[in-house]
Amino acid sequence: MPRSAGPQGGRASRSSQRYLGHARARGAVWHRNRVIPKLTEDGRRKRIDWALGLLETRNPIPGASRVQNMENFVHVDEKWFDKEKPVEKYLLFPGEDKPRRPCNHKSHMPKVMFVAACARPRFDESGNCTFDGKIGLWPLTELVPAKRSTKNRSAGTLEPKPISMTADVCRKFLITQLLPALKRSWPRRRGEVIYVQLDNARPHIPDSDPAWREAVADTRMDVRIVFQPPNSPDTNVLDLGIFRHLQRITYHLDAPSRNLADIISAVEQAWEMSDAITREKVFVTLQGVLLLILQLNGRNDFDIPHMGKDVKKNRQVGTGTCTSGYKEVLVPNCTLSKARRSLKRVNAGYALESTRVLQRLRTRAPTPLS
Repeated sequence: MPRSAGPQGGRASRSSQRYLGHARARGAVWHRNRVIPKLTEDGRRKRIDWALGLLETRNPIPGASRVQNMENFVHVDEKWFDKEKPVEKYLLFPGEDKPRRPCNHKSHMPKVMFVAACARPRFDESGNCTFDGKIGLWPLTELVPAKRSTKNRSAGTLEPKPISMTADVCRKFLITQLLPALKRSWPRRRGEVIYVQLDNARPHIPDSDPAWREAVADTRMDVRIVFQPPNSPDTNVLDLGIFRHLQRITYHLDAPSRNLADIISAVEQAWEMSDAITREKVFVTLQGVLLLILQLNGRNDFDIPHMGKDVKKNRQVGTGTCTSGYKEVLVPNCTLSKARRSLKRVNAGYALESTRVLQRLRTRAPTPLS
């Protein structure tokens, strides 16, 4: 039923109200529907291939395969953060005045783009956190001297200004910010390969970039850049829930939001307040999403799974099943075989189409030169 037929779409007619009453009597409830990225056949194939590549190959279990814990993955992504929403809900007592929130224009509310990098937290056998997974959070801004004096600051005062993400900015960020942060905070393991997962945005540099490879060699760490499947924000823990968690904390902070510096301070404070358990839960959710990708042949039209993570944690603490106390996510062999058959069928279709294109090119008569 479309939203316009409901109470939020304006005053409904008597027939509509009667229809809504009958629908609710039969058990109909309101649901939110979100827009999802459009996937091509090639995009679904890459999602299946990505999920299959994140299955554990060592220590197999009869009848199933484990989803990797992804402790050696660093998820990196960008997001616009703001401190105020155009519409807010307030609980007011009788006689209490509504808050005044003036701004020049609701489409020009101050916001700042941040780049975040996080990994999966690690815990010891007693459940104590040994690594919180925080790599860093950096605003994409530059300090520019103010041209004019105002009542808040004088001319020449350095103030942050947002900058756009380009290939040069991405390269500089990865080399001067991410690599030093990894070298400073990453728990070293001998022979471990660290994968930096990026999305397919055009400014992101590949792993073969000469400046990037030279900087990685200087750190004496094996760090590699990998790209997640296209149009797949559900395969990145930042888009899956961590960014939403940070934005919610930012909204609830009792801090001023007059300029970009206030927003940067609020978001950095939210980053410090975020806990390792929340990040661990999002990683467990990501494992469930990978299972759904295999079950649905790469589709993304599913609801984020509710996995009862708190209940599983309480049941698994002290059993040694997982370092964080959460139960492992297993992929049945029947689901695995179905996904592999689907991937093989799609690859065969691409191979056949490529053969047909080559045959048409070979049989086409050459074009005479003018």
